[in-house]
Amino acid sequence: MYIHCQLKTPPDFLGLIFVGLFPRPIPDQKPIVGTALNMRNRECLFTDISPGTYYILAAGIPWSHNPVDYFKLDTCLRGKYDEPVEVNLTTKLHVNILLRDPLPYDPPIVISLPLLLFEKFNRKRAN
Repeated sequence: MYIHCQLKTPPDFLGLIFVGLFPRPIPDQKPIVGTALNMRNRECLFTDISPGTYYILAAGIPWSHNPVDYFKLDTCLRGKYDEPVEVNLTTKLHVNILLRDPLPYDPPIVISLPLLLFEKFNRKRAN
């Protein structure tokens, strides 16, 4: 089973992209699986996903010299796969997600994306 995600951003976007599978359509908790991508790598592959229904959500945070900007997520780019994804043992899915400027009706991003990034690097160091 796998989900392959390819993310597209506006041509002038420079920053980090976070993408994950969430149990709800609002990113208010840690994703079931997720990753951070840089400017050169705009695709990822999720495997070993627990069966269930998930929402694929993404956010793009522009590079900044002000560290506070990484915690104010109301202006970061947003993207999602339009349908909930049912994951089972035979799931093989390729999705394209376009990141765009936030819209007034977008839900807030209330999880700490920088914390997810730190956790990813700590896992890599431990291995």
